Amino acid sequence: MNGTICLDERFSTTRRLVLLDPGAPGHPLVARPGVLCGGLRSRGFAKCPAADYPLLTVVTVVRNDGPGLKKTIESVSGQTYPNIEYIVIDGGSTDATRSVLQEYDHLVDFWQSEPDAGIYDAMNKGLALAGGEWISFMNAQDYFYQADSVQKALTGVPADSDFIYGHTYFLGGDAVGVVKALGFERLWRTMIFTHQALFTRTALLKERPFDTGFKICADYNFIFNAYMTGKKFFHSGQVIACFSPGKSEISRARMAYEKWRVVRRFRHDFTFHWFYLRLFIKRLFRDIFRRFKPVGGG
Repeated sequence: MNGTICLDERFSTTRRLVLLDPGAPGHPLVARPGVLCGGLRSRGFAKCPAADYPLLTVVTVVRNDGPGLKKTIESVSGQTYPNIEYIVIDGGSTDATRSVLQEYDHLVDFWQSEPDAGIYDAMNKGLALAGGEWISFMNAQDYFYQADSVQKALTGVPADSDFIYGHTYFLGGDAVGVVKALGFERLWRTMIFTHQALFTRTALLKERPFDTGFKICADYNFIFNAYMTGKKFFHSGQVIACFSPGKSEISRARMAYEKWRVVRRFRHDFTFHWFYLRLFIKRLFRDIFRRFKPVGGG
């Protein structure tokens, strides 16, 4: 039997779930046979679009980080913005991550757990399940800066915008505190904002999902190509997300190489090539030093 129920009485006019007949076309039970899954969709409920509140899909990818996932789920579910669809893609965790998903099953629209081929493969899985007008990727351990961060970022957005971006609060790594988004004149050299502080038109990303041929910079590849082909970016001016760099084992030299591969499609001058050659050599030595650095060394 079709109908509408309120998920939360605080948002009785906007935060709604539609209960669909399991036999009806478009029923949102999307898991493949043999894939462990849960959430509201698995029980036949789907979020409703609302005229004043475009549906936002937030996707979290995780593997073996139960505590970090718990923090992210609580942040997403605690947003004052009343129309968020939340999807979690777990890469077949063997720790307590699945227990966290089961504990917070009522706050997640859909989650699934199975091995994947890397972070961008997992992000593409979440993208394929997204029903929102906008989409955001918030990794486990990361969270929105304040309870009203989404509400502020999605307010006053020009109708022709393809992207909404803002600043990020870094919780560690090379910086601690608010790191402001850079100008687009720097984009050929670096990512000028984090993907945690970015909202993308879902239809645009579905037309061109993340290229999994890039192991580190598929998001940069997508953003750079979008900018170079004239897509519209709106700067919200807001601090949107908190980002936890953690202890990354990725090769910084490979990151530089992948960025060079992205930019060279549009730029071929000496300054560009010389910049990336120096950056690659510098980061290669850093990678080598890190590999042979004694455990616990200063």
